Amino acid sequence: MQTRLLNAITALLLAVGGAAAQDINLTGNLTPTKASYIKGGPIELLLTVTNRLPIAVSIDSPYPFALRGGITITPAAAKGRGSLRRDGPTLIEVAFASRRVAAGETCSYKVYLQRYMADLDVGAHSLAYAIDIPARRTDDRRWISVKGEGALEIGVFAGTDAELNETLAAYAGQLAVADRAKSDVWLTRAAEEALAVTPSPLVIPYLKTLFQIGSTRHDVSPLSKFRGNEQAEDLLLSIVRGDKGNPPSLGGLHLPTALSVLQDWQYVLTREDFAALCALPDTGFMGKLLQYAEKINRAAYLPAVETLTSSKTPGVADLAARVAQGLRENGQ
Repeated sequence: MQTRLLNAITALLLAVGGAAAQDINLTGNLTPTKASYIKGGPIELLLTVTNRLPIAVSIDSPYPFALRGGITITPAAAKGRGSLRRDGPTLIEVAFASRRVAAGETCSYKVYLQRYMADLDVGAHSLAYAIDIPARRTDDRRWISVKGEGALEIGVFAGTDAELNETLAAYAGQLAVADRAKSDVWLTRAAEEALAVTPSPLVIPYLKTLFQIGSTRHDVSPLSKFRGNEQAEDLLLSIVRGDKGNPPSLGGLHLPTALSVLQDWQYVLTREDFAALCALPDTGFMGKLLQYAEKINRAAYLPAVETLTSSKTPGVADLAARVAQGLRENGQ
């Protein structure tokens, strides 16, 4: 009995020790790519992953490492009390890409501070970071983690609009490649992420480029942080209306996130715009459209909502009937 107990304890200690060794030998660290950054522009950091294990690993966590663990950045004084920023710019991860890191290899990714914490004011900043990114061993497919923690010193200066435009134009230029199939997927993903998290309204024209040609072009949620900005509203309405200049191949895929932004803004579409959306083929956005109508609560939407009560899409007819009843009784 004592022998079996001793063997079990020994096995447990070996397992724990093995897991700790994996964490020690698969490490990540963050470093600034510049000495200082322009206020309102993307603050670019370099995530370096080093694999000291004797086998390759696969990093399957969706870029930009904002889900399923990932990266946490906080002011140094608040170290240990931070969490992933959930009120920041959003970007749906599509064009999923896995990266294989061979034994002894080091690879790097560009990540952006505004994904993980609010934009920084002009001045010098001391920050703390922690890394916990899921990865898989390629021999037995067991999950392990890229681990790391450290400090960042970030400087932010007040530049001019012309300087910020130059920075943003360079990122937009990385999207306009002749053959995307032959392009560097991580370079273009990083450029998309940079534009998505930029807090300055100067990025809005470049977001249009992102929505048109980027791999995340059907997600317009980066506009959500520009509530009340006329240029952002015009761009969003142009996308919702399918105006000339927006790619017809999207087939309405952008509408769920566009409606989410409108709902977040409490923006009231005209009766004509709402009816036009109800008349489109349902590519999976009708449920979101009905939720929007319920939240905005405009009686003028009732006739269009009633047309959806005979929808053949599962769940849409019942939801439309409920929303229609609510508009009849309480619509403004």
